[in-house]
Amino acid sequence: MSLNETTSSNLRVREATLDDVDGWVTAMLAGYEIDHQFVYRYPFRKQYPEDARSASAAVFKNFIANPNTVPLVAEAPIERPDGSSTGKWTIAAIACWEWRSIDDVENEAHPSSFSAPGTTRRDMDPQRQKVFIDAIVASEKRHFGPEWGRSRIELQDLACDPRFSRRGAGTALTRWGLRKAQDQGLPVMLTASPLGRLIYKKLGFQDLEYVECGIEGEEEKVGTWVMVWTPQGWEKPEQHAQ
Repeated sequence: MSLNETTSSNLRVREATLDDVDGWVTAMLAGYEIDHQFVYRYPFRKQYPEDARSASAAVFKNFIANPNTVPLVAEAPIERPDGSSTGKWTIAAIACWEWRSIDDVENEAHPSSFSAPGTTRRDMDPQRQKVFIDAIVASEKRHFGPEWGRSRIELQDLACDPRFSRRGAGTALTRWGLRKAQDQGLPVMLTASPLGRLIYKKLGFQDLEYVECGIEGEEEKVGTWVMVWTPQGWEKPEQHAQ
């Protein structure tokens, strides 16, 4: 599938601004409701919806402030009941790309898109959050090492409001980052939910590891895939080439 292939004629992708905070949070939380990883870590989100919104808004504002991250929105036109356009747009999906170095990976305590287990979020199960973050960070340290070069791009967040599913929003947001990576000659890393993995596999990502974790004594587990994509013509640094 070509990186330049059009996914939908009625979607537009642009960089997010602070004015997008409410739409970003709404689309993100709607998309996360069908993500088992999120549901597992935030079992009290229905009781404390304001905690989920405020924490998500804080993460978004950090993305905006960070010079190494680019938050994106995919927008869909708002239509009248008769199908005609209102001329207005709504956020259908969100993503955030981060330019990172090997030092960032080696020194990371938890991903920038995750709330720390020690926060006061009442919607979170802190034990589950810690176990999940520890598993993700450990796997990234195992697989996102110097063999991929000193610089890389990571997809930190991707979510699509289910009302706009199957319109190509998630694919369009992912292709945006892959085009940047191709132009800059950088590999792309991410960790994927089962649903997200379907998109990434179609775009050429390769599995590096499947990680499953859970609380000792609890039957329920949660898993994630660690994945990588390399641009055309990219080669591993000479000391890591086989």
